[in-house]
Amino acid sequence: MRITGGQAGGRILKVPKGLAVRPTPDLVKQAVFNSLGGRVVGARVLELFAGSGALSLDCLSRGAASAVCVEKSPKHAHFIRQNATAPDLPPDALEVRTQDVFAALRQLHESKREFDLILADPPYGEKNLGHRSTSLAQQLLDNPHLPGLLVSDGLFVLGHARRDTLELPPPWREVKLLKHGDSHMRFLKRTESEAPWAQEINSKGRKGYVTDGPWLHRLANGELVMLWSSFGTGGYTVGIAKSSSGEILDTWQQLPEPLYAGDGGHCMVFRTFDGQHLLAYHRPNLSPDERPFFVPLRENETSIEIV
Repeated sequence: MRITGGQAGGRILKVPKGLAVRPTPDLVKQAVFNSLGGRVVGARVLELFAGSGALSLDCLSRGAASAVCVEKSPKHAHFIRQNATAPDLPPDALEVRTQDVFAALRQLHESKREFDLILADPPYGEKNLGHRSTSLAQQLLDNPHLPGLLVSDGLFVLGHARRDTLELPPPWREVKLLKHGDSHMRFLKRTESEAPWAQEINSKGRKGYVTDGPWLHRLANGELVMLWSSFGTGGYTVGIAKSSSGEILDTWQQLPEPLYAGDGGHCMVFRTFDGQHLLAYHRPNLSPDERPFFVPLRENETSIEIV
């Protein structure tokens, strides 16, 4: 086990004896860093299920600004800290968190941390033909806090076994796949969701899209949705976006169907004295003909709808 490139390239890493750690093979690491290229330089790196910390240490050797390693085992975390003291690695650039990965993701998200590059090569899952994977790799993809830790143009590199068929939920999209024996390394980016119903407009020769009248509403189940207005095929339209974690400063996904598409918008939600939710909006979208309208709302399992 060694650092494969950069200032400390070739340095042998100390690792605990036994089979508790499955290190990422050097050939796989080299292929990953060849693909990353200059993206590593100056990057803020997060490594999950760090094990030996080899991926983070390779990043620091190649010019990363900082790295955070998350490793649950105190024994393995001790070896990571030992390896980080090498004289040809930048001092004080590595933070080791000895804790459960999913607890760390929640805490990092709550503290508004952001990273340019997230690396994870967790313990492999079982073959899952005929059912959805329950592996640690799939759990990372499903985690609501992980997308918000990645900057808008950041990259998430995820390793998993060839036999483990993963499902890519929103907001993840694959930009590259490396295969080496039983190891697959997926390069993923966060996709900012677009509303499929929104239409481009042409105003006095200038083309573009309208985003107007955002209104935040907390559902009874704790989820956070945002109502907003733009133009659809029926004129002014109200769409719905949903926060991936229930927080404002996070990834939002647009629901495919608008809430209202009858040439009205700029809506707000309020509750009557008897506890009923009403939607207030104006229509038509034509001055001076606009008039206020108030219609009842109800919450369904995942969002809200007009009664």
